[in-house]
Amino acid sequence: MLKTAVIIILSFFAVIGFIECILSLLETVSTSRYKKIKDIALVVELSGAVENVTFLLNTLLLQAERISYRDAVTRVVIRDCGLDEDTYSQIHCFCEENDNITVEM
Repeated sequence: MLKTAVIIILSFFAVIGFIECILSLLETVSTSRYKKIKDIALVVELSGAVENVTFLLNTLLLQAERISYRDAVTRVVIRDCGLDEDTYSQIHCFCEENDNITVEM
């Protein structure tokens, strides 16, 4: 009984390992054409007054980290489409603390 349970558990892990090997191989083959990517930019257009700006910017930075690919530098670009002064000053202060986020006019 114990021997059968051990064989079933080991077989289960062997199948999972085999599936992971296949998925890794498919990822390598399907992303080989993206080797020339050096810079990834997440561009967001904002206008008017935006509530919870720091929460939004932190979320954007986390998303930029999630979509980073190999050695490519991922950055966030905020495009100013008529932000009010308070929101712009909060974004500017946040940009001074973080190198991966910039503001464009």
